[in-house]
This record gives sequence, C-alpha cells and structure tokens, in this order.
Amino acid sequence: IATPEAFLNTTNPQIIWVRLQDNANTCIKIGSFNLVVELAPVFTVVPVVALCDDLVQDGFTEFDLNLQNNTITGGDPTLSVTYYPTEVDAEAAINPLPLPHTNVVNPETIFVRVQSVVTGCYATFPMELIVVEAPTIVTPNPMEICDPDNDGFSEFILTDADLEVTGGIPTGNLVVSYHYLLEDAINNVLPLASPYLNNVPFLQTVFVRLVDQTTGCFNTTTLDLVVKDSPQIIAPEDMIECDDDSDVIEVFDLTEREDDVLASIPVSEWPNYTISYFEDAALTIPIVNPTAYSNISNPQTIFIVVEDQEPTNLCTSQTTLTLVVVDAPTLMPPSELELCDAITPEDGFEPFDLESKTDEITDGDLTIEVTYYETQAQADTGDPLDALTSPYTNTSNPQTIFIRAEDLNTGCVVSQGITLSLVVNPLPSPVTPTPLEVCDDNNDGLAEFILTDKDDEIINGDPGVAISYYELKLDAENGANPINTAIPYTNTTTYSQIIHVRVEYPILLGGTGCFKIVELELVAIPTPIIPVVIPDLVACDDDGDGLAEFDLTLQQDIIYGVQNPLAYTLTYHTTEPDAQDGFNPIASPEAFLNTTNPQIIWVRL
Repeated sequence: IATPEAFLNTTNPQIIWVRLQDNANTCIKIGSFNLVVELAPVFTVVPVVALCDDLVQDGFTEFDLNLQNNTITGGDPTLSVTYYPTEVDAEAAINPLPLPHTNVVNPETIFVRVQSVVTGCYATFPMELIVVEAPTIVTPNPMEICDPDNDGFSEFILTDADLEVTGGIPTGNLVVSYHYLLEDAINNVLPLASPYLNNVPFLQTVFVRLVDQTTGCFNTTTLDLVVKDSPQIIAPEDMIECDDDSDVIEVFDLTEREDDVLASIPVSEWPNYTISYFEDAALTIPIVNPTAYSNISNPQTIFIVVEDQEPTNLCTSQTTLTLVVVDAPTLMPPSELELCDAITPEDGFEPFDLESKTDEITDGDLTIEVTYYETQAQADTGDPLDALTSPYTNTSNPQTIFIRAEDLNTGCVVSQGITLSLVVNPLPSPVTPTPLEVCDDNNDGLAEFILTDKDDEIINGDPGVAISYYELKLDAENGANPINTAIPYTNTTTYSQIIHVRVEYPILLGGTGCFKIVELELVAIPTPIIPVVIPDLVACDDDGDGLAEFDLTLQQDIIYGVQNPLAYTLTYHTTEPDAQDGFNPIASPEAFLNTTNPQIIWVRL
C-alpha cells in the first residue's frame, strides 16, 4: 500500500496483511489485522447551561455538570461524558474538571468529551456555562399598621409591598411571594396569604421571594411587619343641648367631650395627642372652631380623629360624637298657691307644700323634676343647697317663688319664665254669738231653733261670707253634712247643745274658701209652769153694775206654786195675744177693775 499513512479502506471490515523482512537476509514473516470502521457516538449537544446565581450575587456558582449527562447521552449506558477546561484537554482526555464545577469566568466555555465505552470512539463539543443574575430585589420599608386594640396583632396586606420589592417595576414577569421562613422562600413553599395576621406581636419579620419568570431566577429579602399602638380612646356620650327657640339649632362646645375621649390615657400623656373634628366620615370637612359649633342637622354625627404626635408612631384612632338638640321641658304656668291664714291668724304667714304644684307645672310628666327657689339667680344656678323644701313658710305676702325644671331623660333645664305665687288669704272675722235660746214648751229639754236668726250677729257686717251650721266640729272643718237651715233645727242634746258655725268666703262666689269656725250654744229654756186650772176670782157687786175691783195678785201663790217667785216675772193681760207677746200688761193688778163680767184674765209667767 503506497500511502499507508492515509489508507482508505475498501471494505468494512477489511483484512490488511503485513510483511516483515529481515534486511540482512531474505527471511520474511507475514501477519494480518482487521480494519474496522465504527460509527461515531450518537449524542445531543448541549451548547449552553445557565444557572441562577446563588445567594452570593457575584456571578459565580457551582454547576453540577453531571445533571447534563442524561440529556447528552439520551440515556445510552454505553456512552461516557467528561468535561474539560480546554478543547485540547478534551481531545487528549486529560485534566478533566472536578465536579461540581464552579465557573471561573462568566460566561465560561468548557469542552465536553462523549466516548463510547464499547468502541472507544468519541466526540467533543464546546459548552457555555452562564451564571444568570438574580432579579434585583429591594428590601421594602417596614410595613406599619396601627393596632386598634393594642394587642400587637393586626392584618397586613402583604401585596401592598410588591411594587416596592420590585423597585417600582410592574410585576408582569416578576412574581413576589411572602414566606414565614427563609428556607420556605428559597424553596418556594408555604407562601403566606394576604391579608396576613401576624403571629409574633408588635414586630415580625417575614421573607420575600422575587422570581423572574423569564429566567426562573429568584432573590430574597425581608419585610418587617410592625404593629404600633393606637390611641386608646373611648366613644363619648352624646352631647345634648336644649332648644331654646324651637329651631333645633344650638351651639356646642365639642371640646367638652375631650376628657371623655382620652379617659383611658394617663392625663400626663394628653399633650402628646391632637384631636380633630370633621363633619363627614371621609374626613374632608374639618370643623374649624370646635368650641362654638352650630349643628347642621338633628341629630348629627361628628367624626373625631385622635392622633399620636410621637414621631415614631403617628397612629390615629377614630370615634364619633352624636349631637342632639332636644326640646326644653314644657311647663304649665301654675295657678296661685293659696293658703288661709289659719295657724297664726292675721300674721300673713303659712307653711306651703310647694310640691303640691309639681303635677300642675309638669302636666303630670314624671320625667320632669321641679325644684323651687327664692330668687331667679338661685333657680338659674340650680344649687341643691338653695332649693326650698316643704313645708316652706313664706317670707312675704304675696311671695314669688322661682321654678327650675329639669328633664331627667335629656338633662334640659328651664329656669326662666315660670314662677309660682304664694298667697296667704285672710280668714273671715265672725263674732262668737250669744246663745240662741228657745223656750221649751213641754219642758222635755228639746226645742226647735231657727239657726239663721244668728247669721247677722255672727257675720258682724263682714261682706261676701256664707254661713253653715254643723253638729260636729270635724264636719264644720271639712264642710260636710251641714244642718239644713231651711227648717227649724231640733237640738239633740237636752237643754244645752253646742253647734259649730262655719263662716267662709265661698269659692263658688269668687271667694278664697277660707273659713273660720265659731261655736253657737243652743239653749232650751224650761217654760214656767202655770196651773191648767186657776180658780176664779169672785167679787160681790155692790151696785149691780157688774163691775168690781179685783186684786189679781191674790192668784200668784197658786200660779207660782213651788216655783221661786224671785226667778220669774208675773204679768197679767186682758187678751191672749198680749200675754203671748208680753204687751200691755195690767198696770195695777192689785186694783184691777174688770171691764166685762165675767172677764178672762191672761197670765204671763
């Protein structure tokens, strides 16, 4: 074969014969070997291997190149894969790279040798190792939330930090997730939901993972969750003002409720807080002058913002205050409170039950409390120590008492415009009458009395009075069970009986109702006893003219009987009417000349 250095076989396999001759003689030896042409290894070229930079962002990282073997060989177990820093080393199969291999430049080109372990055939190709830069991640500012109840826990909208984490780049191919542990963030497991309730009070650090979906590379950082104390305020009670002119608009000093709002905060810390007032829930309409604010509706809700001025806090809390304008108590002007001057007559002073007018003033409204004062200033102030108590004795007559009324539901007070007049009315001035005497015709101690015969004596000229008579003093005091004076009254106690006379200025006739009671004694006077039959007086007629002189007193012993003559007056009359009425007594009964014969002489004892 002319060019054994470049012999092209003609068959496969092909036997090649070899002749070896000794140059010193002609001896020769021959042998043979086969030429076998084997197919080159079949594999897949992997031109680039890209890995994300590790946690140290320096462009260098470990490549576990063996992870590429299966891709290159397609799973052929007869192929071996080795990696070399240079092509020469790969061709010579010397200086293989230790695995895993950390790149020395970025990018770095190495060479891959793929060889059949059966035939020994091999092939090489270059492989570029590229360390891909992790996405730029920005550590976000702490996420701070003001805690309404200051327990250190609150809900965080973690996704609010997304744009800050990406450095302002819209997320798009960038994906942000939040994790409890750094390991979770690195391994992309157990992402936290948003909103997230922290489980470490006041300060908790969570881990942020930023993935570039284009490269698959990620980066991590931290996010501090900070729960700050909020002002611990208290919702104040409603502010209630009384409507003094029925327009449902009043001026409120909103700052009067600030002590209530800050009540749970130590007083020494109050200067650290500012309080603002707004008309709307959106807090867009501030109230410029809260010390003199006129409501615009009734009721009206005021929105209060309390801000902590501590520079590291600046938390705010909100509450509301309800303004209510209520009607003032409706009062009824009372009629005069009148008493009769009875305890010490004619002094003009009496003890008054002021509270007896309360129902009239409140018209029966039990939610209105009424107190009474001697002056207007005291009523306006409403000091309980100045309030009058009953029984109250007037200091002048008449006297004006000033009224203060408070609605117990609303606290509204009225102290102007309503007064109570105290009036002590005089009593009638009756005269205690002399006894009313009536003769007892049958001497049983009972007689008929015309009570009204004493009216004029009792009245004694006092105008506008009315008289009534009573058997019992209690009835006279109460004006109950009066004696019917239209008919004669028969005493019920023999001979002497006291009845009670009520002398009154009658209300029905426009009077005051004041009265005075006097006693009237009824006396049934025993009637003198005269014999039913008095013997006739007989005289002798000397001259036959039927006339004679009679000594009528001769009959007196018969007439007196056992009665004491000194206790009686005996008169003689010529007619019965004269005897009955005590008229025309016979002037000289010792020498009476009869005028008729016989003649009846009437005796009055």
